Amino acid sequence: MEKKVWFVTGASKGLGLALIKQLLAAGHRVAAASKFLPALVEAISKTPDAGFLPLEFDAADEAALAASIRTTRETFGQINTVVINAGYTPADPHETAAVIRNILPWIRMQGSGHIIGMGMPALPAKDNRYPRIHMTAVIPGASQTLFPTNQDLASTLTIPIDGKQIGDPQKAAAALLGIGALSEPPTRLLLASNALNLATAKMAGLNEMIKHWETRLNRQGLNCRIRPTQLSPMQ
Repeated sequence: MEKKVWFVTGASKGLGLALIKQLLAAGHRVAAASKFLPALVEAISKTPDAGFLPLEFDAADEAALAASIRTTRETFGQINTVVINAGYTPADPHETAAVIRNILPWIRMQGSGHIIGMGMPALPAKDNRYPRIHMTAVIPGASQTLFPTNQDLASTLTIPIDGKQIGDPQKAAAALLGIGALSEPPTRLLLASNALNLATAKMAGLNEMIKHWETRLNRQGLNCRIRPTQLSPMQ
């Protein structure tokens, strides 16, 4: 497997931490970005060296975000794969947009790269000028992790499933390593059975809607044929 430089956000627990450990074990160079830097370094139990770069990260601070990306480039010379990992809720569109906005110029300068967005609801439009730049939206399902202990609304709602989620972060991390090695990675990837079940249910609902309107319009003599591709279940 080709050794690459990975830039991973949300790296101190759950899927992010599992991914970092597997990447380092496989010999990749890793810039691991987290809001909780001491917890990240302690969890990795590895002294920062030529292959491991822990970074304090807050996507809300664009200057700090840009600095962390610049530091990664200065340290490793390139960034091949970016994983935008959003913790315990679906990807924050502002965080995702901020990371993409700051990382794309560097990747375009390289002429190649792969951005993987965990829970990313939509993909930026493909730029045909850069055929070797790929993006993958990953629907991960609920991955096993321990949530923050602060008493905000999100923590209160997630306490009953804290650490008991259906998704296995080790298997999910292995899947991300797998697609990271592909020359033509998928644009969308479903992980965990609950994510697959949700997608299957959505597609079934769309198919029912297509059939309903096709039948109704044909009864009115419009001879309508609705193509399923017009209603992509993942858009």
